[in-house]
Amino acid sequence: PLLMELYADATGCTVVEPLADEAVLLGTGMIAATAARLFPDLNAACVAMQQGGKTREPNPAAAGLFDRDYRVFLEMHRQRRALDAIR
Repeated sequence: PLLMELYADATGCTVVEPLADEAVLLGTGMIAATAARLFPDLNAACVAMQQGGKTREPNPAAAGLFDRDYRVFLEMHRQRRALDAIR
Protein backbone atom coordinates (compact mmCIF):
# COMPACT_ATOMS: atom_id res chain seq x y z
CA PRO A 1 0.00 0.00 0.00
CA LEU A 2 2.74 2.51 0.85
CA LEU A 3 4.56 1.85 -2.41
CA MET A 4 1.37 2.51 -4.38
CA GLU A 5 0.90 5.80 -2.53
CA LEU A 6 4.49 6.76 -3.35
CA TYR A 7 3.94 5.91 -7.03
CA ALA A 8 0.80 8.07 -7.10
CA ASP A 9 2.47 10.98 -5.30
CA ALA A 10 5.71 10.87 -7.31
CA THR A 11 4.01 10.63 -10.70
CA GLY A 12 0.97 12.79 -9.96
CA CYS A 13 -1.15 10.02 -11.50
CA THR A 14 -4.00 7.97 -10.11
CA VAL A 15 -2.74 4.45 -9.40
CA VAL A 16 -4.94 1.37 -9.14
CA GLU A 17 -3.69 -1.30 -6.76
CA PRO A 18 -4.99 -4.53 -8.31
CA LEU A 19 -7.10 -6.97 -6.32
CA ALA A 20 -5.53 -9.91 -8.16
CA ASP A 21 -2.84 -11.65 -6.13
CA GLU A 22 -0.88 -12.31 -9.31
CA ALA A 23 -1.49 -9.18 -11.37
CA VAL A 24 1.46 -9.97 -13.64
CA LEU A 25 -0.06 -13.33 -14.54
CA LEU A 26 -3.41 -11.68 -15.18
CA GLY A 27 -1.74 -9.19 -17.51
CA THR A 28 0.02 -12.04 -19.30
CA GLY A 29 -3.35 -13.74 -19.73
CA MET A 30 -4.77 -10.54 -21.21
CA ILE A 31 -1.93 -10.40 -23.73
CA ALA A 32 -2.33 -14.09 -24.56
CA ALA A 33 -6.09 -13.72 -25.02
CA THR A 34 -5.49 -10.81 -27.39
CA ALA A 35 -2.86 -12.79 -29.33
CA ALA A 36 -5.35 -15.69 -29.61
CA ARG A 37 -7.84 -13.19 -31.08
CA LEU A 38 -10.32 -13.69 -28.27
CA PHE A 39 -10.44 -9.89 -28.06
CA PRO A 40 -9.98 -7.33 -30.84
CA ASP A 41 -7.26 -5.48 -28.94
CA LEU A 42 -5.49 -5.34 -25.60
CA ASN A 43 -7.75 -2.58 -24.29
CA ALA A 44 -10.82 -4.78 -24.84
CA ALA A 45 -9.11 -7.69 -23.08
CA CYS A 46 -8.22 -5.45 -20.14
CA VAL A 47 -11.76 -4.14 -19.81
CA ALA A 48 -13.21 -7.66 -19.94
CA MET A 49 -10.68 -9.38 -17.68
CA GLN A 50 -9.75 -6.73 -15.11
CA GLN A 51 -10.72 -7.44 -11.53
CA GLY A 52 -10.75 -3.91 -10.19
CA GLY A 53 -8.72 -2.64 -7.33
CA LYS A 54 -8.15 0.10 -4.82
CA THR A 55 -7.64 3.54 -6.32
CA ARG A 56 -4.84 5.70 -4.95
CA GLU A 57 -5.06 9.39 -5.76
CA PRO A 58 -1.91 11.53 -5.71
CA ASN A 59 -1.40 13.83 -2.74
CA PRO A 60 -0.83 17.33 -4.20
CA ALA A 61 1.09 18.40 -1.08
CA ALA A 62 3.65 15.65 -1.69
CA ALA A 63 4.30 16.72 -5.28
CA GLY A 64 6.42 19.69 -4.22
CA LEU A 65 8.61 17.48 -2.05
CA PHE A 66 9.23 15.04 -4.89
CA ASP A 67 9.94 17.89 -7.30
CA ARG A 68 12.48 19.35 -4.89
CA ASP A 69 14.14 15.97 -4.32
CA TYR A 70 14.34 15.40 -8.07
CA ARG A 71 16.03 18.77 -8.60
CA VAL A 72 18.56 17.83 -5.90
CA PHE A 73 19.15 14.49 -7.62
CA LEU A 74 19.73 16.19 -10.98
CA GLU A 75 22.23 18.60 -9.43
CA MET A 76 24.07 15.75 -7.71
CA HIS A 77 24.21 13.89 -11.02
CA ARG A 78 25.55 16.98 -12.80
CA GLN A 79 28.25 17.41 -10.16
CA ARG A 80 29.17 13.72 -10.34
CA ARG A 81 29.66 13.98 -14.11
CA ALA A 82 31.90 17.03 -13.58
CA LEU A 83 33.99 15.09 -11.06
CA ASP A 84 34.23 12.09 -13.39
CA ALA A 85 35.49 14.39 -16.15
CA ILE A 86 38.48 15.37 -13.96
CA ARG A 87 39.81 11.80 -13.83
